[in-house]
Amino acid sequence: MPQTRPRRRAKKHTSVFRRVYGGLVVVSALIVGVYILWPMVIKPPAQQTEKPKPPAQNSSSTSQPEQPSGPVRREQTYNILLVGVDDGHGNADTIMLLQYDVPNQKVGVVSIPRDTMVDRDWTRIPKINAAYGKGGVELLKEEISRTLGVPIDYHIQVGLQAFVEVVDQVGGLDFYVPEDMYHDDEGGFVINLKKGQQWLSGRKTLELVRYRGYGNADIGRTEMQREVLTALAKKLLSFGGIANIQSFLKIFNEHVDTDLSWTDITFLAQSAFGLDTETGVTTAVLPGRGDAVLGKTKWCYELDPDQTLEMVNAMLNPYDEPLTLADLDLIKGESYLQ
Repeated sequence: MPQTRPRRRAKKHTSVFRRVYGGLVVVSALIVGVYILWPMVIKPPAQQTEKPKPPAQNSSSTSQPEQPSGPVRREQTYNILLVGVDDGHGNADTIMLLQYDVPNQKVGVVSIPRDTMVDRDWTRIPKINAAYGKGGVELLKEEISRTLGVPIDYHIQVGLQAFVEVVDQVGGLDFYVPEDMYHDDEGGFVINLKKGQQWLSGRKTLELVRYRGYGNADIGRTEMQREVLTALAKKLLSFGGIANIQSFLKIFNEHVDTDLSWTDITFLAQSAFGLDTETGVTTAVLPGRGDAVLGKTKWCYELDPDQTLEMVNAMLNPYDEPLTLADLDLIKGESYLQ
């Protein structure tokens, strides 16, 4: 007599199949739902709509008639101020202005020397770094925007500890140190690096970007910071995985001050994964000379007008037409030390 398979076993297989099928349906529905809702939740950040006032409207000089219409901002092109802060000392250790053109996947990063000359009534020290000491990141944004004639949409202010932890999180940096570096400021921070290609931990990378003993003084330091941050950005964009993202978010929450919202950061981060760091990123230092004297203050950094205008238009101008020197507010020294 032939054997027959028990019915309850068939029912069990059917039940398992239904549960698996039902689970797949739910997961599929969730994926479709996220796909549909994601653009509604994660939207492009807002842009600064007000154009910086030209110098004539900010000073006591003869005012000029307002133009009936101004330039139009390119969509999804953002200017973000990056400030590295010396933890506990109230100084802006690094100042950079970054532009991210999302549609064209281009990034321009311009380093702003801390001694860049300004002439304002809120300070006796005619250097742009004094804006941070006087009024924090908001005043610094205003001064850079006024000096360079471009709007600044957001800021990211990073403490030194965050920098160390981010470098360590990506596994350190392989970098060429251009010269032997040693400095002991007797305040607990010692710089001790040897010339040559080497692996740098977060702590050693911090020593590299804080070294000041270059022949061209702060400009050499600014250029080194630019090179290091470019190398770090390339490594960050190649990093992935939930565990790494969670670690970065923890560092960000603990050590970074920004007016970008979570959805703003998500949109920009998601967009940046399509960026080619070899061809899409341009970095530079504002051109000028560092031996200018204004009032009683020596060693101010005077921006070269024509070269600065060219750089601003190439890397920072978010408008659909070029800026002119009349849009910038560049100060000339009264004399020079060299």
